[in-house]
Amino acid sequence: MNKTYRENHQPNGLQFLLLALFIVLIGSSTAAYGQQFPPDSFETAPNFGTFTLFSSPNIVTFTGGFTQSQGIPSLYVTGVKSFMVDPGNTGTITFQTPAASVTLWLRDQFSGNPSVLTVFDQNSQVISTTNATAGFVRLVLPPGCGQFIGSITLQSNGTGMAVIDDFGFTAGQAGSSESTVLIANFMNGNDDELSSRVYLWNPSESSGGEVCVRVFPMPLMNGTAQELTPASLSLGTLAPKSALNIKVAEDILDPLGRRPYKDIGGNLTLEFTIQAADVVGAAQFFSSLAFGTYPLQVIQ
Repeated sequence: MNKTYRENHQPNGLQFLLLALFIVLIGSSTAAYGQQFPPDSFETAPNFGTFTLFSSPNIVTFTGGFTQSQGIPSLYVTGVKSFMVDPGNTGTITFQTPAASVTLWLRDQFSGNPSVLTVFDQNSQVISTTNATAGFVRLVLPPGCGQFIGSITLQSNGTGMAVIDDFGFTAGQAGSSESTVLIANFMNGNDDELSSRVYLWNPSESSGGEVCVRVFPMPLMNGTAQELTPASLSLGTLAPKSALNIKVAEDILDPLGRRPYKDIGGNLTLEFTIQAADVVGAAQFFSSLAFGTYPLQVIQ
């Protein structure tokens, strides 16, 4: 088996029509970053073959499976249809615009050799894998900081069907491959003695995105140290034409459970990745006086 501008004169009717057409075209070709698409239970999807859900530029394409109702209530979360993959086959879900996160329900029809759900980023690199169980489990699939979900595969390994139902997602960002990498070469994490700040500025009128940071201790020549961030830490979003004031202790070290950081004098190097082009920044550390302010080093 195989779903706004104001002039001194009033615009005439033609101008209104052209303006409306322009707005429609822009709206139909731009993905709204952070827009949520509620779960779809595949009720309107065709029973067999490749099909799509949602609309451009957020089309999601499903291949390698089918949605025909089997009349088995346990295979559905909502309604009487779901996306199913036969044993030995692989279903693929592809996003026209990479997604910021995905929610879905996953199960195998029977227990045994589990089916595997694999999530890939916008560059086709694996983000995560999840084994299915013989009962529906709701999954929330956020990518790593600075990543977006480009596709998902479901490899059906058991004796029955692998099943996905109630599929929804949050829109990512078209052109999300644009990014800036900045380095704060010297910061101090011991806020019992010093305060450290990083200031970011995004000059773009249209491009904005997530800010991620990695934290590296800075030992002396004979010392060793391990990165403090097991995975990049998200600091939120830097919007177009906006600035961000990041407090190193409160915004970075606190979430890591490492405040105050006193090892090796509290010295740190920070790497920031911002999902927007041409972002610039500066770093500063101070107590009652500012000891230094310097521009962040641009790596990319």
